[in-house]
Amino acid sequence: SPYQHQLLNNDGICQLDATNLINSAGVGVGVANVTSFGNMYMDHQYFVSAPTSVPPAQHFGYHQNGLASDGDIKHVPQLRIVEQPVEKFRFRYKSEMHGTHGSLNGANSKRTPKTFPEVTLSNYDGPAVIRCSLFQTNLDSPHSHQLVVRKDERDVCDPHDLHVSKERGYVAQFINMGIIHTAKKYIFEELCKKKQDRLVFQMNRRELSTKQIQELHQETEREAKDMNLNQVRLCFEAFKIEDNGAWVPLAPPVYSNAINNRKSAQTGELRIVRLSKPTGGVMGNDELILLVEKVSKKNIKVRFFEEDEDGETVWEAYAKFRESDVHHQYAIVCQTPAYKDKDVDREVNVYIELIRPSDDERSFPALPFRYKPRNVIVSRKRRRTCSSANSSSSGTASSNNSLDLPKTLGLAQPPNGLPNLSQHGQNISQEFGRDMHLNDLLDSENFRKLIEQNSTDLEKMCDLGVGELVKDGHGRAEVASGRNLTSKYLNTIFKIFDQDRRTPMESSHRQVEELFTDHALNNENNDTLLHEVISHKKDNLKLAIKTIQVMNYFNLKELVNSALNADGDSALHVACQQDRAHYIRPLLGMGCSPNQQNHAGNTPLHLAVKEEHLNCVESFLNGVPTVQLDLSLKNDDGLTPLHMAIRQNKYDVAKKLISHDRSSISVANTMDGNNALHMAVLEQSVELLVLILDAQNQNLTDILLARNAAGYTPLELARHKANERVVKLLENVYPEKGELAMTWIPRKVKEEIDTSSDESSDAGQLE
Repeated sequence: SPYQHQLLNNDGICQLDATNLINSAGVGVGVANVTSFGNMYMDHQYFVSAPTSVPPAQHFGYHQNGLASDGDIKHVPQLRIVEQPVEKFRFRYKSEMHGTHGSLNGANSKRTPKTFPEVTLSNYDGPAVIRCSLFQTNLDSPHSHQLVVRKDERDVCDPHDLHVSKERGYVAQFINMGIIHTAKKYIFEELCKKKQDRLVFQMNRRELSTKQIQELHQETEREAKDMNLNQVRLCFEAFKIEDNGAWVPLAPPVYSNAINNRKSAQTGELRIVRLSKPTGGVMGNDELILLVEKVSKKNIKVRFFEEDEDGETVWEAYAKFRESDVHHQYAIVCQTPAYKDKDVDREVNVYIELIRPSDDERSFPALPFRYKPRNVIVSRKRRRTCSSANSSSSGTASSNNSLDLPKTLGLAQPPNGLPNLSQHGQNISQEFGRDMHLNDLLDSENFRKLIEQNSTDLEKMCDLGVGELVKDGHGRAEVASGRNLTSKYLNTIFKIFDQDRRTPMESSHRQVEELFTDHALNNENNDTLLHEVISHKKDNLKLAIKTIQVMNYFNLKELVNSALNADGDSALHVACQQDRAHYIRPLLGMGCSPNQQNHAGNTPLHLAVKEEHLNCVESFLNGVPTVQLDLSLKNDDGLTPLHMAIRQNKYDVAKKLISHDRSSISVANTMDGNNALHMAVLEQSVELLVLILDAQNQNLTDILLARNAAGYTPLELARHKANERVVKLLENVYPEKGELAMTWIPRKVKEEIDTSSDESSDAGQLE
């Protein structure tokens, strides 16, 4: 028969696909057996020259007068789907079918092993053919799209047939199939052709009558009008070929689950690729831009939600936007919803996801978003914290709500004899110039240890003259207005300190604490005295040391962390901004947290990395052993210190951070989901890539296979950027096909660069 002749012509394909067939015992059919059977039938049309066949119903296990008995069903041939196709698959236009593209895998397919759509034929022991065709999801009718397999540099359309038998097994696995999207203007033509070929095949006739063709055209017009172009399913059928060439159905056809077009706005996979910013205020109405995979402006929502420790949703709200705010299906400009509690005094972590109402599809993964408290609440909390610290530490004296300072120490109306800034500078200088008094001043055991740890740096930085207390980074007019005020506060605090050392008083602690707090509240930027002495323009180390020693003497450690300026900066933040690394260890030893985040979400280490102050970075990494440094904290841009170092292409800083905590490599930023390796690829930096890979992180495999918000692994991202050196470097690390473990042999950066010295210096630059 013509079909038999075409099967023989497909022996070559049989050799390629024989390993995908297994027999009923689960044993693979070897290549040695390929000449004994034909494999995938791809060239024939539905028409087959054959005599009239027996009515199909008799061969499907049904009697003419109704269903067969239970006893009969056990012996009726049946088709069963063993492996469903994937739920989402990229439908491609013909113009996109150049080169190699992904095939239609099974629902349980993984990187290794891969699976494919698979069916089994049971209750039958003769030779048979199992056919796979592309059908509509709502009708038992062919779809206008084409199910293709690549053969001899061309795409062969469905139906596709596999031969099964007792010797070869009754499992048919359909591999290397793709789906070609038929353009709208060709839908009627393609659908009509498929339906006509199928009808000719079923009726076993060479041609149709004029009436049948007219009816077929009308039916095709109706179906084409309502056809879902973004959803298909597979139809599997089983046939027996009689000796006379007739194709006889063996079992009722079975249909797979729906296959959705991954790139369709109506059925495709939802994904948030990037956020313009991962933070917002609890009041809502902040503008947020989401870059997304293709969406429909009439069928999309942006959901914010919060989960408890058990994963239960405890709050949800939806962003506000109009249809016109969805730009070309790939970007959404929206306003964030207000959080449920507008008076929260801490940051709240929530999530953002896309929802398609038509099928309740949701984007994955949901991206983290952080609600920040209102500034007025933060200020209120800071004042309340100071007040509570005072109450808990000053004993009975705290019951007095007034400042309760001696008249000579009052600030509201300072005595006429209180020196101005220049006089005060001389007074402090003289006080610090007396060695005996300085030694006596630093008699605290804890503070002496801090001084000993930093003795070398402190000796170098000590300035014998205090001079004027001038803050760095502000205009002279602004600074001058606060000079006398700061001088008066310092003078008063130091007098209380000296007086308490001679004659301890219960009220001294409360007085000093309230003076620190009152100074901050009367300062335009809410800078505390500690902020000001650290940012002293001439870096007067003695003045800073005495201020720190006073706070340590009165046990004001809680005040160190709660006393933040208007920007949310602690004393450590200021030290990093001014590149004064010698203050970092004493502040850490006094309890100042290195993980405190300011209003922009930056820790002191973030600022040190941003300003490229390497000495400050080293001071944190080599700081007090009991202080835990959290390198996973992200600022309002969603970046950790390591992310910032990589983005700035600072190899030395990145190396120190990775050496301190290798797990920081795997932390993904919250803006686009890139981990350190992704970001090094974006920077096109071979040095940084080798540094990260040389770290030999125990989660190396996870890092290499991690996907960002857009769904790219580092290697896929490198290929997208078309940098041959970076791609080659990563390809050497990724496992060979069939292997699971990643392998990386540490190498010198210079060796890697030398091997590529013949390449162009500008190769791989971003377009």
